[in-house]
Amino acid sequence: MSLAAADDARRAFESAAGLAGEETRAPLLERAGDAARMAGDAVGAERLLGDARRLYDAAGETHAAARAAARHAGAVWLAGRTNEAIVLAEAAYAAIGSDEPDEDIAALAAELGRLHFFAGNHETALERIDAALDIAEARLDAALISTALNTKALIVSSRHPTVAHALLRESLTIALDHDLASEALRAYNNLSGVLDRLDRLDELGALIQPALELARRRGDREWEQVFTGMTIEAYVREGRWVEALDLVEALDLEQPDISVAGAALPLGECLWERGQPVDARNLVDRVAMSEDTSDFQWEWCHSAKNRILAQLDDRPEEALRIAIDSFVVITRFRLYDLMVAGEVSAIARLAGDVGDRSPAVEANRTVGALLADRATRHLTAQHERLAGVLAAAEGDHDEAIDHFALGLASARNLGVVPLYEAQILVDYARSRRPGPHGRGAAAPRRGAGVLRRRRSGPGARAHRTARGIRRRRGAARLVRSHRTLG
Repeated sequence: MSLAAADDARRAFESAAGLAGEETRAPLLERAGDAARMAGDAVGAERLLGDARRLYDAAGETHAAARAAARHAGAVWLAGRTNEAIVLAEAAYAAIGSDEPDEDIAALAAELGRLHFFAGNHETALERIDAALDIAEARLDAALISTALNTKALIVSSRHPTVAHALLRESLTIALDHDLASEALRAYNNLSGVLDRLDRLDELGALIQPALELARRRGDREWEQVFTGMTIEAYVREGRWVEALDLVEALDLEQPDISVAGAALPLGECLWERGQPVDARNLVDRVAMSEDTSDFQWEWCHSAKNRILAQLDDRPEEALRIAIDSFVVITRFRLYDLMVAGEVSAIARLAGDVGDRSPAVEANRTVGALLADRATRHLTAQHERLAGVLAAAEGDHDEAIDHFALGLASARNLGVVPLYEAQILVDYARSRRPGPHGRGAAAPRRGAGVLRRRRSGPGARAHRTARGIRRRRGAARLVRSHRTLG
């Protein structure tokens, strides 16, 4: 089904519902709501599915109402109102939870498991998802099994990412074997997060492309935007900012969507770094936001937007405070190390411009504790970068060089994030430059030379790393100034 076909299907079902009798109107509205979701119309999906649920309720069809409630709650969550979605779905679950178990109850329990996870209610999430799995496995319902395994993987991923990876691979296999496009797309999406946790970012490209192709082939606009957003995020990390900025126009920025906001907002910072503050503000202002921040992802999006606006207004102290607050939010669950690394990167960029750096010092201690529990190269690179910035700000340039060297080694070993390599070299150069952001007189090119002369310990690793970076195509441009990235 193409995107146009999803729109056509939505209109056809909605028109048919308008002509149908009371007994057949609700199922047609339900189908219209599903088509609206696929077409990327969250507002339409919420309205249509809500109407279907209310008609089922009025007719006393409690199980059909539960099925529609699960879909309606999903649409409300998509619009950014997580608490409202939970209240809606829990009310429906309370009405039928003691009935004979069937697929409708399982679908509602599975949706509740997902919603409670994003609200941070992990114990309730696990309870609901296990109830869904009990029914799904007893009935050999492939769609429900795939869905429940997927959500269970999210719940256990913070402590057991390898288990989560295995659950998600099975969820994806079941979905693909049974031609369940929506379930497969969700599995692709959550696999990307687990690969982040397992320090396997080099596998992301092979995951995103087939997912994006499947979403386009099936005409699922919602998931197409998700994987377009992931592509943009990858382009940003790779320094392909022009391509990322071109691709952002394929996103619907006017409707609140976590995936869209999460991909588009960092591009505002890219434009700021490129010396285009007006364009940066215009882009950031276009990104629609949910007012409900009960989902930690929306809480992070609000912080990111406010931080970038503070940077554009030349308010570094406020920007740093917001970055620290955002860092606290995303380390609460440590779902994605790329998100944590992104906030550490923002803190590193701002820490040299403020008088009181103690919050940044404390944040980096927290990162060190996270890495002691489970290390990833992308988070290590930014941790060492921030440590280098803080040491240089205190005038301890030998220590700064060692931290920058370790960060470079980690970023270079990762191999798929040249942006991190450039940021570290630029911060090293800034730390040696006279003026408000550093001291000394070394330029970026000389900065690499200073690192090269340290032939032992971390400096030797930095020398090898810097040599590898200089051999990269376009590396000289990256090292001279990350304002020209893309």
